[in-house]
Amino acid sequence: MAGKDTVFVNGIIKSREKYLVSKESFLRMAEAASAEDAFKILREYPFGGESAEGLTFVDYEKLISAEKDLFSDFLKEYADDKVYTCLLAKNDFHNAECVLRIKRAFADESILLPEGVVSVERLKEGKDIPEYLLKPMKEAEKLFDDGRATGVKVSLIFIKAYYAFMLKNVKNKDWKEILKYEIDAKNIGVALRQKDVKKAKDEFIDGGNLKFDLFDKIISGEDGKALSETLRTPYYDLLKIGLEERAEGKPLVSFEKKSGDFAMNRMKEKRYETDGVIPLIVYANYKEAELKNVRMVMALKIAGADKEAIRWRLKEGYAG
Repeated sequence: MAGKDTVFVNGIIKSREKYLVSKESFLRMAEAASAEDAFKILREYPFGGESAEGLTFVDYEKLISAEKDLFSDFLKEYADDKVYTCLLAKNDFHNAECVLRIKRAFADESILLPEGVVSVERLKEGKDIPEYLLKPMKEAEKLFDDGRATGVKVSLIFIKAYYAFMLKNVKNKDWKEILKYEIDAKNIGVALRQKDVKKAKDEFIDGGNLKFDLFDKIISGEDGKALSETLRTPYYDLLKIGLEERAEGKPLVSFEKKSGDFAMNRMKEKRYETDGVIPLIVYANYKEAELKNVRMVMALKIAGADKEAIRWRLKEGYAG
């Protein structure tokens, strides 16, 4: 992390890991008798900071929002500028899309994420917006102007722009490999759900490790050939699960869970590294999993979901 004292920063990161909600605590939350009791377990941690005072279990979204803001502040203080920009790029691209939807499709501002590098105000005003955000915004604007805008088309513009930006700017090989896997998993998911090869090609995201020829086979039902092409790759088990769920007419729940856990499993292999940007990336992945688990557990506890169903849906995260 050029421009930062990496030894100091990585020391800070390691000291903060002990405050992450552990897997054991999430399991306790899942087993809790009520959503209120689950919330009490969460409050054993400084999750949400001072903003948590006075909140109850029904306010868990406010708590998540506060924790996201705290994490953004942490990144701004300790991450190198380029790494900071990449770690918050997902927020920037999401908010750029949302500002456009709010303007053109009357969406609600509640869909916005915590601000990334570019403020929401700048996005609204259209001033001093970096080219990597301005270009997809203009492209999506044109869809609206031409009457061709759909939710899928607009989202695809920003998703593709996000991954193009990340692949260009991320230098760490492990982080880049995670990005490529994310792209491939999204493309496989489209192929499993899509019956039209042309539409699938329109939705295809460039930059992954897999070529479109594989997705053509998946769409066409050539399951054996598709599996053979992924043999001895990280995609074999993922594709096998997806094909089985498709064959049984089930939603791709297990497929999505496995694809979502890849980044964390990859980063856990690096959790004992203490040099360079890796500790920060590992911590960022821990935090992302933590935020998703808090939302999932609290929402399902309030809905009265089965304990086993909640445990199964837990994402891989900080294990201590």
